[in-house]
Amino acid sequence: MIPRTTLSFLLSPFSSSSFCRPLLTAITVAALIATAGCTKEDPEAKFLSLMSKAEQFQKDEKWDEARITLSSAIDLKPTPEAFYQLADVMLRLKAFGKAREFYQSTINLDPNHRQARLHLAAFLLAAKQYEESEGHIRKLLELYPDDAEVNVLHASWLSSRKKFPDARTTLNRVLARDEKDFGATAALAEVTLAEGNPAEAEKLFEKARLLKPDNQPVRLALADLMMQQGRLEEAEGMLENLVKSDPENANLRYFLGEFLLLRGSNERAVEQYQEMIKSDPRRHDARDRMYDFLVLKRDFTAAKKLSQELENTDKSDAGVSYFQGRDAELDGRLEDALKLFLKSMEVMPGFGPGFRRGGMIEMQLGRGNEAVEHLNQAITINPNDVAARLALAKHYFMSKDFGQSKEQLARIFQVFPRQVGANILRADIALVEGDLAGAERVYKGLVESLPNNPSGYFKMAILKEQQKDLPAAIENYRKTAFFDREVLIPAGRLAELVVQRDGIDAAITEITSMRERSTRQKAEYSVILASLILRKGGDDKSAVIAEARKFADEAIKLNGNLLQGYYLLAQLDGLSGDSEGVLANYKLLSEKNPENTPGRMIYAVTLERLGKNVEAAEQYREILKRDTRFAPAANNLAWLLATQLSGDLDEALRLAQTAKETLPNLSAITDTLGWVYFKRGQGKAAQPYLEEAIEQELKVNPSRPDGKRSVNPEILYHLAEVKFVNGDTAGAAAALKEAIDLGIKNSKALSDAVVNLEQRLSK
Repeated sequence: MIPRTTLSFLLSPFSSSSFCRPLLTAITVAALIATAGCTKEDPEAKFLSLMSKAEQFQKDEKWDEARITLSSAIDLKPTPEAFYQLADVMLRLKAFGKAREFYQSTINLDPNHRQARLHLAAFLLAAKQYEESEGHIRKLLELYPDDAEVNVLHASWLSSRKKFPDARTTLNRVLARDEKDFGATAALAEVTLAEGNPAEAEKLFEKARLLKPDNQPVRLALADLMMQQGRLEEAEGMLENLVKSDPENANLRYFLGEFLLLRGSNERAVEQYQEMIKSDPRRHDARDRMYDFLVLKRDFTAAKKLSQELENTDKSDAGVSYFQGRDAELDGRLEDALKLFLKSMEVMPGFGPGFRRGGMIEMQLGRGNEAVEHLNQAITINPNDVAARLALAKHYFMSKDFGQSKEQLARIFQVFPRQVGANILRADIALVEGDLAGAERVYKGLVESLPNNPSGYFKMAILKEQQKDLPAAIENYRKTAFFDREVLIPAGRLAELVVQRDGIDAAITEITSMRERSTRQKAEYSVILASLILRKGGDDKSAVIAEARKFADEAIKLNGNLLQGYYLLAQLDGLSGDSEGVLANYKLLSEKNPENTPGRMIYAVTLERLGKNVEAAEQYREILKRDTRFAPAANNLAWLLATQLSGDLDEALRLAQTAKETLPNLSAITDTLGWVYFKRGQGKAAQPYLEEAIEQELKVNPSRPDGKRSVNPEILYHLAEVKFVNGDTAGAAAALKEAIDLGIKNSKALSDAVVNLEQRLSK
């Protein structure tokens, strides 16, 4: 649904003749803030020219010019009216701190300045500074006890403190004096809605619309109410009519775009954003949405073109640093991206995405305190910033502060009750807290409310597997794989469970059938099928290897970015017993076909398997020259630089981040990123990734026949090292014990390191 706090803030009419009566809560506050009031001209000649120019600039919506002109006027004569107008201009520029300062300056010069105090009270209420806002409202009531707008604002304050009966009483007093008071009617609709009576609220909104048929905030509030009730066709029709009635209003287009995104009509939403950017290249919110959409489509070149277009339009534009930061983030240059986002926070203090993206990068870099601060600032600017709230919720979850995590999730559910990531995290919290029934309720809710999304089925399958309900687990893994998206884990688990229940031949038959049916994931099914063939074995070893290789080769041809395919081929080479001969053939193949990335990748992996790390690194670099974001090569080179070649750890981090962005759900890649952070001395940044890698391992194989967790013991050893340097010796000892129980000491490469950590823990 469309965030209410944003709607009226941007759409309240600018009136030069009267202070427009606002709606309650978000709409009230927003309208009061956004609406500029009457101006009184100072008759003094030396002041008149500048004030006249400033007035014209405001009419023409040239806010920067108005700011400069009013500042010059104040230098000549600091009058209350000049400060008041400058405060309104600063609001238009979203420089909220300065706006508040200038409203206060107005009141300091004229304590009875009604509009300034009214606007400042509304501003403070929007910022949730309730005590300060109340002080100004009480002063206004003292000065203007029967003023309708003052009483509506007072009702807004009462509603924000959940004093709904008092708010209703206040508004009814206003309506008793004038039953056609638009502001009080719309505000009463908001109170009624907050009290949980949408039917009565809709009648009141309709009454307000009859009083002012062209009032956009009320029509948007009605559209929002329709969305909450699931009347999406009606809501869409109302929004489209609003856009038709005011096609030049970019804000209306933005809201329609946001609504279409929520409905899954991405292409239509993009059309609205494109229109906004055409008419105003400085609509950074629309450009940011377009950037998100192109990244989702993996069209990185087009995304970067959006940044370049803005830079070409005006290099001095405040948004340039933000979009340059997005480009740097896309390239995996997180430190550079963070610097640019921090700069954007300074030059665009009212642009929430800058704070959100900066905070999320700080989270990745292990700078938790700064991240939390910036994510909270993003939420202050836009309380319905789901991405920022979800990032905070995940942070608190990882910190085991489940109360804070639930609080953020609750705020998300108020606006987006079906948000998939938030629902999954809520269930994850329930699982950790031992509430399996609660987790199951959430997963069932996801399945029922979003039957065309595989996430609910997948989570339900994992839960059923943990509950040892094999038939239910198998059925839900099948339903997950049915969507033919990211099938490697669910189809792999399905195969494993079918093997346990019905035998390997049944599993091969099922995966073969799924592979034939698949249109997008044949490569992933081919990897699973090749692994099953190897697992089944046979009397003729060479025939088994040849059959498995057929599917492994096909997987790489279909999806050259499939890391598991390369390792499967390397495993087959090892089983063939002639590694050097195989290596020579791969070398010849790569020389004859230098542009063939899969062939060169197989050659590089084989070199690495045989311990020829320098040569392997050279091959990975050759691959990355042609495709800088080829995840398998980026991951493997990052690993070699961090563990075998004593290479550039900054380069290793950049490569590992690139791999993670491309293949975010693969435990081997997540583990590499965590270990690179550890090697750089950033233990706090490393730990969340290693914990995530373990969770990804458990998704692939939740448990073993012996009851132990099925986790790569090397990742557990990595986690133990990281927890040790982070001061969690008990956690380190537990992780190391589990790694040893799973056979880590059998690893020739790690046995000495494991013994060394044991000795350090025993001291």
